[in-house]
Amino acid sequence: METEYGFLFAPEDRLAALQLLCGQIVWGEDWLLLAGLPWRILEKLDPKSRYKTKQTWATHLLPASILLGKPEIYGPLLPFLDAEKGIKSGGHDDDIKQVLSTKSCEFGTPVYAAIVGNQKRLLRRLIAHDTPFLWAAAHYALLGAVRVEETSMLEYLLSQGPPRRRTDLTIHKAIIKAAILNRPVHARMLIDHLTKKRHSRSRLKWAMQWGLHHACVHGNRELAALCISHSANPAQTTWLHPDTTPEYLAELEHSEPGCELVPAPICIAAWAGDMELLQWLTTYDVPLGPAIDARRAWLYDLHDAARVGAHRVFRYLVFEAKVLDLAAEYEAPDGYILDMMIVACKYGHIEIFDAMVEAGIPVDPPVQRPESD
Repeated sequence: METEYGFLFAPEDRLAALQLLCGQIVWGEDWLLLAGLPWRILEKLDPKSRYKTKQTWATHLLPASILLGKPEIYGPLLPFLDAEKGIKSGGHDDDIKQVLSTKSCEFGTPVYAAIVGNQKRLLRRLIAHDTPFLWAAAHYALLGAVRVEETSMLEYLLSQGPPRRRTDLTIHKAIIKAAILNRPVHARMLIDHLTKKRHSRSRLKWAMQWGLHHACVHGNRELAALCISHSANPAQTTWLHPDTTPEYLAELEHSEPGCELVPAPICIAAWAGDMELLQWLTTYDVPLGPAIDARRAWLYDLHDAARVGAHRVFRYLVFEAKVLDLAAEYEAPDGYILDMMIVACKYGHIEIFDAMVEAGIPVDPPVQRPESD
């Protein structure tokens, strides 16, 4: 079962999951909906049954049937989204509305289901109602559009969706999702929409920093440059882990370092063996050596470069950038350089081994690590 966004079941399991779910709720009355029978049959039930059944279709049946692509199931339910009926009416339905506006279900929300199912006409119809439960977990909608790579749908959501559902935090999460999926076009659309508002600078910096991180993971210099141009710091090495609470976001720029260490972009380039990205980052005056324990950081980066066989990066750092003197570091008591040579031999990276020998590391190192005096 997929649980990252929307708690959706895998396609091959959705029908079985839906049937299992509906068979356990409200004395089996939901089988009437599965059979495609009109809602008026359910209206003949006693009020308690009608209330519980309506809650069931609102939270589960409508999004699930949309995901399944079953218009014969969700079709009869859509007319009850009108302002005078269904979820917006008085009595028990007000309680349902309040619950559903803050709580998602196993199948996500109807809007998210329509996006994932690429049903644009249905999406427009759902958005037109602006019913609270349709937008439970609001950021699912923008995230879904980015996820299924629907540019036109993303444009529609940004231009036509309810304003309260296009909050800064919503867009920030979508920007990060676009970076994770390596979608620079979508990231630019979201950033352009956000920067027009000209506020919430600390949150924008948070989103841009994580966007830069994932852009470097993908080696996408276009996306990295976009994030840097909107306040991302290519030399930054420490920031808070993403958190959905506004309190953490508001305190982002004033927080103490050390909450979580995230590799600097240049370290990611070294680890991935991306020579072009590494040299490109230096054009932004990124220091060749993170601010936090530079020696240890570069030893780790060289070790990673040796492990993946990134010999061009390894030689650049050692002979051109001269971040460390390997011959001098070999005498250090921690034995990192010896471990590095062992890793190069273990994975058969002869270019790394040759570079270490060229840097002055003995070909026949002692069996025991050098001991401190």
